[in-house]
Amino acid sequence: MAEYVIQEATMTAIAQAIREKTGISLKMLPGTMPGYIRGIKSGSADTAGIPADIVAEAKRVASGMLSKIGSNALTFGVMSDMHEMGDGDHTDPVILERYRRANRNACQGMRLIADQVSLDFAANLGDLAWGSSSTTGEDLTASIVQAQRYMAPVMERVDCRIVPGNHDVDFADGFVDSRMIGGLVGSYGYQDLAQKKVRVIWLNTADTT
Repeated sequence: MAEYVIQEATMTAIAQAIREKTGISLKMLPGTMPGYIRGIKSGSADTAGIPADIVAEAKRVASGMLSKIGSNALTFGVMSDMHEMGDGDHTDPVILERYRRANRNACQGMRLIADQVSLDFAANLGDLAWGSSSTTGEDLTASIVQAQRYMAPVMERVDCRIVPGNHDVDFADGFVDSRMIGGLVGSYGYQDLAQKKVRVIWLNTADTT
């Protein structure tokens, strides 16, 4: 096999092209460049309306993922325990807005990562709603619907699964009402990622029925 000497200027140019493509400004070594190139998702991330610190952190996470992607890597994003509050879940509007902003920002961050990295799948592991004993059915429904709205941009970009948690419950009836959480995939299931030879399984560890 013939061997070729690549000039430093050429490697620098390749690294700069990767930075321009990803918006990531970290130093790269020749050994990490294939991972970056392999995982880069075409197109650019839309950062309009997203706080600068969320954009910066999403880029940092995406950079770490890209630097480690091998030829058969499994890449995914996971979040849980949003505990979106309904209007009746707290009397302090500052607390309500803090929870809602955190959930909105978390989903914005995952969406930015999905814009930059070719993810195999994403998952939200439940507890979308605050779900205390004082949560009304109306607040539960509103919270779950709002949490799903936050997740919608992620779901547009990557195959995503949302499963209910033990807080996503109608406490008046004592069980998860499937009509309230329309769009959730349910407490049990699996998905095969044939190309990666991986089966993803989700289970309900709080099932008392």
